[in-house]
Amino acid sequence: MPSRNNKVIILYLLSYLEFRFMTDNVYKFLILELGIAIVDEKNMIQSFKRFHDPVQSHLKIKNRDYEEISESLEVFKVKPELLQTNYPEIIDYLRNNTFHAEKISAVEERQSQIDKISFYTEMYDSDQQDHSGRGRDISDNLREFSLKWSSLKVKEASEQLDLHISQSINALDEIDKILNTVGTRMREWYGLHFPELDNLLQNIVTYANIVSKVGKREEITVEFLQSLEIPENKIEIIIMTAKRSKGGKLTEENLLILQSLANEVISLAQIRKTLEDHIDISMEEISPNLKELLTATVGARLIAKAGSLKRLASLSSSTIQILGAEKALFRTLKTGANPPKHGLLFQHPVIHSAPKWQRGKLARAISSKAAIAARVDLYSRNPESSNTLASKLNDRITEIQEKYKEPSEIQQRQQQQNFKRADRDSYTRNKGKQYGRDRDKDRDGDRDFKFKKNKFKKRFHKSNKK
Repeated sequence: MPSRNNKVIILYLLSYLEFRFMTDNVYKFLILELGIAIVDEKNMIQSFKRFHDPVQSHLKIKNRDYEEISESLEVFKVKPELLQTNYPEIIDYLRNNTFHAEKISAVEERQSQIDKISFYTEMYDSDQQDHSGRGRDISDNLREFSLKWSSLKVKEASEQLDLHISQSINALDEIDKILNTVGTRMREWYGLHFPELDNLLQNIVTYANIVSKVGKREEITVEFLQSLEIPENKIEIIIMTAKRSKGGKLTEENLLILQSLANEVISLAQIRKTLEDHIDISMEEISPNLKELLTATVGARLIAKAGSLKRLASLSSSTIQILGAEKALFRTLKTGANPPKHGLLFQHPVIHSAPKWQRGKLARAISSKAAIAARVDLYSRNPESSNTLASKLNDRITEIQEKYKEPSEIQQRQQQQNFKRADRDSYTRNKGKQYGRDRDKDRDGDRDFKFKKNKFKKRFHKSNKK
């Protein structure tokens, strides 16, 4: 019978062999550009499945079609103790198939990238007898795959809806500028013929419809103004003013040019309405929570400023709060002035209508919820989260509005200093205008005496010494 010491040695040997069996039973499941490789711990290839069409095979794996992966897993007659992979998206699939799977470490992943050429050289195209051109074939196939995959990535990036939202909101801003410029020019020009109409109609599209479809002031009728949905009391004023107008006559040539400008204003207004509807629909599709919290236009402006929804979701709430106020921020860093309280978020109706001393706190509350909403829209796409976020935000807004109804003493003192500074700057700007021709002369009482510099006095004269 074996002694006690021998029993202990045998137990140690059994445990060591079991440990070696467990550690040797670790494999790497590597998805490479041209195929799937199964490698043991000694970096010896146990299996290699070549992709017939590498791009399509990668697209299938990306779209959760794991047919080729399941074929590669058939190599294991006995399931390994651990299966490491460089493709984190398939870990759940491997675990569902009773494999103990985990992501490969960063060091081993870099090493596999270094060794993959040797994998290809050893296993790729092994059925051919002539191996003289194998290296060239591998390089050509890798180059072809890289070009096709890069083109596919560029195409996917161009199809992202958040990029189209950025272009839409930028186009909307540019159309607003053009519409304002052309509309102002049309008002000024038509004002030579009917100057009183400018103060009676503020809507530029209604004004353009009158210029385009009627033209001369004598031809304006009650029926036409009613078709434009103008209030009855204003219709009577316009008709009476047109009869008593002091504007000059308008030639046919000038009228045609004015009507073409008016048609441009109407078409630009229609394009603007189409863009607004498109932005609203796109934001509802790609970022419903952000739209619910910030409105469609403000949310779209934040996405456009950040570059994409993914980039916006990676930003902190304090960064989102001052997006669009970069000039004020850099002025703060340079001169030490007060930092900006808000950027694009100032266009939010709650912040825009709030008193000045509440805006910073409201912007902070809204930006914190906007950061959460952007992450929810990017990763979970759960539109029901907007109700929870909106209710919490409304509670916080109500709390701020009730708690800070009046500015604090420091804010009041700072506001008074700003008023004094503004008065002093205004006095400095208007000083020359206030005193007319004598602005360069000294006023009585400004100085009791003058210092006159003696240019002949030596700098180191004995009279200068103490």
